[in-house]
Amino acid sequence: MSDIKTIQNCNHGLNLSADEAEALARKFAPMVALHPDEDWLPSSVEWYLSRVTLCHENDRNVILNKGQVTPAALVNRSSDQNSNGIPTFDFDKFIWYLRIPDDDGDAIRRGQPLEDDRVVAPCYVHIRQAPTSNDVDIQYWFFYPYNGRTAIAVSTGTHDADWEHVTVRVDSARRHVKKVFYARHGGEGKWYEPDDCVAYAYFRRVQKYDKGDSPCVAFLDSTTFLEVHDGSDNSLYLRIGVIDAVTNSIQWPTGEKGVKYDGGVRPAVAVASDGTILEVHHGAGNDSIYYRIGRLNPNRAGITWTTGNGGKKYDKGDSPSVAFLNTNTFVEVHDNSKGSLYYRIGTMNPERTSVDWLTGEAGIKYDAGNRPTVAVAQD
Repeated sequence: MSDIKTIQNCNHGLNLSADEAEALARKFAPMVALHPDEDWLPSSVEWYLSRVTLCHENDRNVILNKGQVTPAALVNRSSDQNSNGIPTFDFDKFIWYLRIPDDDGDAIRRGQPLEDDRVVAPCYVHIRQAPTSNDVDIQYWFFYPYNGRTAIAVSTGTHDADWEHVTVRVDSARRHVKKVFYARHGGEGKWYEPDDCVAYAYFRRVQKYDKGDSPCVAFLDSTTFLEVHDGSDNSLYLRIGVIDAVTNSIQWPTGEKGVKYDGGVRPAVAVASDGTILEVHHGAGNDSIYYRIGRLNPNRAGITWTTGNGGKKYDKGDSPSVAFLNTNTFVEVHDNSKGSLYYRIGTMNPERTSVDWLTGEAGIKYDAGNRPTVAVAQD
């Protein structure tokens, strides 16, 4: 389900524009996988409405025929406006309802057909302030023409037209997931903490994209990433990639080949929350390690290096790796090519042209080994 529709005028207290709401919804959207034997698929509301009739009190009293039922027609429908002489609308009686016709009822109940083995039904999103905190609730709603017995569970509550939803609660800064609510009928839904949730990695086909060695990747935003690697000629190359979740492919704004940016081997890269790029690498033909600071160009076709065209030497060693602790501060690790591991903590100056080393001008030995890597948890 790659199509997301945000419900307008429902972002209570958040003052989000339509673009901001959609970006937030996509950032935390769950990956939905249906069982391969599932009989009852979701659909769009419009797909369903175009195939049903609007009835009053009984199946024979059709008010809107198939093809006439639209959101606008339903909103504008009232008992004192129709020509059938129907009594005043009574909210306490089940007198208005949508009916799936008998002639193609089974096909409609099975939902919107797949296209290229993918669900095309949209996900409807409602964003709101959490009821008792400054957190933000993102509700992901899925519409089913029929709630039937599924391939993985037997349900006695079979009925036409059904909504299912998942709520993702994120912090007020809209950066981290705090809870996830899985709804069930009968008020049996449950909130789950992050530690309660099981994470799965879905690996799709492997595709060659370049020649080289020692690749490293860091995300610039939810779909855009920076890739660096070394070539066989002691040169360093970068690529900017944009993930297309619909086609499961990557577009390369920098072109079909990597862009050379320096000499060296075994590069690594990290991106701060404000978009600042920090790259480190081993020099070509020497025992030194270097860093670079830069920013993504507006056209996403390259990087502007605020430290200049060449890397800045900061130590001797090999196989450096780097990760940000916050917007300005980072941790760096490397080996000394002799079986010892060292770390450094640095902070970038406001102009993003150089680094000040909080741990001093020399790395601090912390273990024995080689080719280290480093990562920082979100907390």
